[in-house]
Amino acid sequence: MRPLGAAGGYVLALVAVCGFFLWTATGQRWENTLTPPPTDRREFQVRSDLLRPAEAVLDFFGDVRVIGVVLVALVVVALVTGRGRLGWAGVGVAVCSVGGARLLKELVPRPDLGIVHSTTHNSFPSGHAATAMGLLCAWLLVVPPRARWWVAIPGAVGVSVVSAATMVAGWHRVSDVTGGMLLASALCCLAMVFFARDKHVRPNPMAVVLLLVTPVPLTLIAAGSVFAEAIALASTVTALGLIPLLVLLQRVSRPVPGLAATHWASPPTVPMVRRPLSAPPPPSRGPQVPGGAPLSGHGRGASRSTSPGISMSAPGP
Repeated sequence: MRPLGAAGGYVLALVAVCGFFLWTATGQRWENTLTPPPTDRREFQVRSDLLRPAEAVLDFFGDVRVIGVVLVALVVVALVTGRGRLGWAGVGVAVCSVGGARLLKELVPRPDLGIVHSTTHNSFPSGHAATAMGLLCAWLLVVPPRARWWVAIPGAVGVSVVSAATMVAGWHRVSDVTGGMLLASALCCLAMVFFARDKHVRPNPMAVVLLLVTPVPLTLIAAGSVFAEAIALASTVTALGLIPLLVLLQRVSRPVPGLAATHWASPPTVPMVRRPLSAPPPPSRGPQVPGGAPLSGHGRGASRSTSPGISMSAPGP
């Protein structure tokens, strides 16, 4: 499985969720059963007990300053660890997740199919869910490969909490939060196209098990409310969607120098090249005259002449 193919798979899943839950009467009717309107005083009370924590989560996570601090911390960690380009790619994933969600809300219609308690106001996909998942994907790009699975577990809980809060507050439906998660995952796969390397990878079995049980705490908290099924479904989809993403992220294993990473990362190692020893210089034949023969007293041919008729030997007594 390659990042580009995985991105296409997430996009197809996004289109399938949109097509079924928004454009079919069966999908709209089933989604309304997951988050129905309150019918009695007890249900109003249950909703009010969950509403206050949900509003607190949304107030905190909806603060632009909080998101800005998270992104600044991401860039700093990326530069210090020599993963500058991955850090900027993560920022791009988070920003494009927010912008993509807003764009789809304007472009995707929600038709009136005559379903009771259904509205034509389109809230697909959820901007909060897309932002939460985009930030998680950004951090997964930056952290070392061995830590990604363990960062994904609390990250999946955080994404599920934000998604559940939007449903409890009445801002979004199950399809909305699922679409936001799929959108951010597709953008993360597109970012990995530029950094992934071909190598054999496999998931961490223990981390997969822990990731799959992350929906349990939220489901128990929402027990007794009609939101229990919707929260369980949304958090399960989040956990399942992270598994192929994490497998692909294992291919992004080496630090990639960024714009300022050369000041922080260790210098590259220069390989040692063995060169053959040079041949010893030829034995000296002494000074030579223009004819090419050595002068008298040097070398073997001490009595050799430089030219015919001229002898270089010493004169007699």
